[in-house]
Amino acid sequence: MLTHGLFWRTLFAVLLSFLLVGCGGSNPQQRSSKQGSTQTSQATPQVDKKAAYAEINALLDLDLVKKEQDKVGRTTFYKPFTGLGLYPSWQVTQTDDTVRMDAIIMDGAKMENSKEPKALVYWHTIIFSTDEKKWEYQIPNSDGSTGGGKEVSTNNKGMYEYYKTPFNYLSAGYRLLVEGTNPTIRLKGVNKRKDIKVTKEMIEALKVGLRLDELFIMTRGKIERPQ
Repeated sequence: MLTHGLFWRTLFAVLLSFLLVGCGGSNPQQRSSKQGSTQTSQATPQVDKKAAYAEINALLDLDLVKKEQDKVGRTTFYKPFTGLGLYPSWQVTQTDDTVRMDAIIMDGAKMENSKEPKALVYWHTIIFSTDEKKWEYQIPNSDGSTGGGKEVSTNNKGMYEYYKTPFNYLSAGYRLLVEGTNPTIRLKGVNKRKDIKVTKEMIEALKVGLRLDELFIMTRGKIERPQ
């Protein structure tokens, strides 16, 4: 029979051996190797910002991109399409070396001989649709005329419905139009709706916008371009 002291010494030795095996104490190099591989797998890929800046400048220099400057405010605006009508578009706003990118949807009605505009839809929901699938976006806190960034305005040429929002809010819908067949935008109000086919020219502009958005994510909203 084990004496009382020998029993406790034996039990302590057994417990200690279990602890050493469980913690991997016999192979510290293996633990260090595992930690190193974990840190490497979690490392962020390096971004070639010089190449990203060069591609941004090349896209902004395309013929389809219009440039407007506010010299007093030291701000430059880049956007495609400026005419009346459907406007699934985007705008890059550059202030010094920082940029902001917005998505824009616009529709309008021309004045008739009676000087009264055609009835507008007063849309608060935008549906991006192709033969393959659709994606729906509802303007937050909007009744179709105001709120959530939506505006309705009138001038001597007609009446317009205009919505501008951060680009990433509508990028999923824009990408759906670019990648699908028979792209259509439905502007939906409380009692009315309007379907408009997206043209090839609009698709090309949206492709440029989507690529710019990807590049600005890489450069963290920075740009190297003289104003």
